[in-house]
Amino acid sequence: MSFWKMRSLLALVALVLGSVLLASCGGAQAVEGPPGTNFFYKDGKLDPESITVKVGTTVTWLNRDGTPHTVTESNNDAYKTPKDGGFDSPTLQNNQKFEYTFDKAGTYYFKDRNYPKLFGTIVVEQ
Repeated sequence: MSFWKMRSLLALVALVLGSVLLASCGGAQAVEGPPGTNFFYKDGKLDPESITVKVGTTVTWLNRDGTPHTVTESNNDAYKTPKDGGFDSPTLQNNQKFEYTFDKAGTYYFKDRNYPKLFGTIVVEQ
């Protein structure tokens, strides 16, 4: 085998091994918040669909799915239309997170702009 073919083969093997190692460790993992303050996008679902927290709590949405997701505050209507001035995440790729601190009591609704059937509720109490 020529020097250049051997070099190309070694580069390919190194690339494949690096990809396998990165996939096995999951890349950079987004850190969860305290129990009861997290939403997870995983296997095409949102879990849980509703949580109750106290005023001042930071809620974390984590994407543990292979597809991109978003978090957009919405109205509680049939179409879950986005709420003007509400919280709105950028697109979350796998292992990325979005956090929002709730500083007022009330009921908040949100949806995934990419998958409108994925929506949830946060009840914020005093």
